Amino acid sequence: MLKAENIAKRYGTKKAVNGVSFSLSAGKITGLLGHNGAGKTTTIRLLLGLIAPDSGSVVYSAGTHPVWGYVPEEKGLYKNASAIENIIYLASMKGIPKKTAVQRTAELLNTLKLQDFTGQKVSALSKGFQQITQIIAALIHNPDVLLFDEPYGGLDPSMQEAFTTLLKEQCANGKAVLISTHLLEKAEVVCDSILLMKHGSLVYNGSITGIFQDSPAFNLQYFSAGSSNEIPVSAVFADVTALNRFFAANPTIQVHKITHSTGQFKDRLKLLLEGNAEEQENA
Repeated sequence: MLKAENIAKRYGTKKAVNGVSFSLSAGKITGLLGHNGAGKTTTIRLLLGLIAPDSGSVVYSAGTHPVWGYVPEEKGLYKNASAIENIIYLASMKGIPKKTAVQRTAELLNTLKLQDFTGQKVSALSKGFQQITQIIAALIHNPDVLLFDEPYGGLDPSMQEAFTTLLKEQCANGKAVLISTHLLEKAEVVCDSILLMKHGSLVYNGSITGIFQDSPAFNLQYFSAGSSNEIPVSAVFADVTALNRFFAANPTIQVHKITHSTGQFKDRLKLLLEGNAEEQENA
C-alpha cells in the first residue's frame, strides 16, 4: 500500500525521525510504539505529507496519494457545534454529501454498538464521545489508509472493545491501518506487526511473535557481594552469552534464581527500548 524509505526529520539539533524505513500493507494493522518523544507523531505527519522530510521519501504503490483517514491525538472539533454538524462539515471537505454522511454515521454507530449521541454539542460530550466523533469523521469517506494517533485516549473499556472490533472490520475490508498507542495490551491483541521507535530510530520492525524471539529469555535474581539486603536484585538477558558475560564481570555475586521463559509482551518491549542488564551496566 505504501512504503517509507529512509525518511528523516530534524528540528534544530534534534533528530525527530532518523532514517526510518517500513511499509504498510492492505488488510494489516501495524502498531507504532515508543516512549513520549520517540518520533511517532512526526512519523505519522510525514506519511500524511503534513510536513516534508529532510531526506527520504514515502512511496505509494498506486503511484498517487491514497485516500487517508486520520485521527490526531489532539482534538480538532468545533466545540460549539454538534457532533453530527462536525461530521457533516468534515465530510463535505472530502466531497461527501450530507445525506451520505448522516447515513454513514448511523452505520458506524451501529458497528460501535452506540446509541446516537451526535445531536449533542461537542462541548457537552465526554472525552470518549468526542474521540468517537473524530473516529467517525476519519472513516466517513471510506479511506484506503487509516492513521490513528493514540485513538484509545478517553475511551472507556466498552468503547475500547467496540473500537477494536471496528479496526478489525476495517482491516478485513482491505484497509491498511497504522495505530500509535501506549496501551501495550491493546497493541498485542490488535496488531499484526509492530514498529518500535526509540530516539527517532526504529529498534524493532516485525511481527508480534518476533518480539519474543528477539528479546530476553533469561531472568536472573542475585545478591551483590556483602549485601545485607534480603530482596534479590533482578536482571534480564537476551541470551546465554550475555548472561555468561555478566557472570564473568561480576564473579562475587550470589545467584538466587535463574529462570527461562517467554515472559510478558510489555516486558519484552521494555527491554528492546532500554537494553538488557549488561547493556545498562555499560551505559
